[in-house]
Amino acid sequence: MKKKKVLMVSIAVGILIFVLGSVVSRFSLSGLLYSIVFGLIIATFPYLIIDYINSRKIRALELQFPEFLRNLAESVKAGMTLPKAIENAAKTDFGELTPYIKKFHNLLSWGIPLPDAIKVFKKETKESSHIQRGLSIIMEAYYFGGNIAEIMASVADSTNQIINIEKDRTSIMSQQTTVMYIVQFVFIAILIGLFTVLIPLVTTEYGESGISGFLSRENLPSVDYFRILFFLTIVIQSVANGVVAGETQEGRLSAGVKHSGIMLIIGLVSYLIFIYPINYSLNVSLSKNIAYPSESIELIGHFEKEGTNIQGALVNITLANKSIQTITDARGDFKVDLKAPSKIGDYNIVVIIAYDKKSIIQEITLQVR
Repeated sequence: MKKKKVLMVSIAVGILIFVLGSVVSRFSLSGLLYSIVFGLIIATFPYLIIDYINSRKIRALELQFPEFLRNLAESVKAGMTLPKAIENAAKTDFGELTPYIKKFHNLLSWGIPLPDAIKVFKKETKESSHIQRGLSIIMEAYYFGGNIAEIMASVADSTNQIINIEKDRTSIMSQQTTVMYIVQFVFIAILIGLFTVLIPLVTTEYGESGISGFLSRENLPSVDYFRILFFLTIVIQSVANGVVAGETQEGRLSAGVKHSGIMLIIGLVSYLIFIYPINYSLNVSLSKNIAYPSESIELIGHFEKEGTNIQGALVNITLANKSIQTITDARGDFKVDLKAPSKIGDYNIVVIIAYDKKSIIQEITLQVR
């Protein structure tokens, strides 16, 4: 029931994240995709985390179960009845299994028959196949007779052997998990390299004439297209790698939640640092860097956003507390005539472009001699 409540709440929050993200991004394609992905993560990961924590708890119960059966077997061999042996075991610390044993004892002390008490025990540990199998064998032995102490000891040994085999499997397959993490790191590095080196090269250097005369600049996908594509690729790769790592190491899909979460965090942090930020390029130069007092000079600049020339961007140029404003043309260029200060010295010319609610600043030094 707890897992269902968590799932319902997380789905509601995921839908809210999707709606808010879509509205804030004004329903742009990139905004919708980001909202869908983060909405799905918020909607599913809390439930999967609860499921993983629960599976770890079940694993802890299974590790203590053989010891509990051995304790009962030794007590029965010493002459105790099975209910008395359970009462004695309730006073021993069996870790995560202790509350279940105490409840088992309480049911017997209230006069509930042993088979019914075992059924309650089975119901509360129904997610553990090892405990279910062991309790079923004990119930059969109780109904049909036989040396129940020997049977419990045998069940304890067989359960312990199965658990040890699973431990050995996990230890051996952990090497494959390490390989999966290496694959994840290499994959992210390749994507970052593609985005920072190859994509700008393709969209700028070959954009005007086309790639091998086949694709023109108009036919080339935008940088935003590759940014969204790489985002989806990182998310899918991280989740898939994590699931495979969990299934390989522990044999359960729920175990992949931990690995998926780690890989997803690494992937998204790398994405936010190296891929998500928009690259603006502002280049400014002077017709001459050394001028006479009050001499006229020309300032030339070019502004682009990820290889695309930006037209109509507001440019503010400040020299010696005097400001001049202009805008970029269709090629992203701007040009203004400045007058050098009348006093000799070094002056910083500050160029500020306001675009996309951001301020891009470039400074250049003018020497007046």
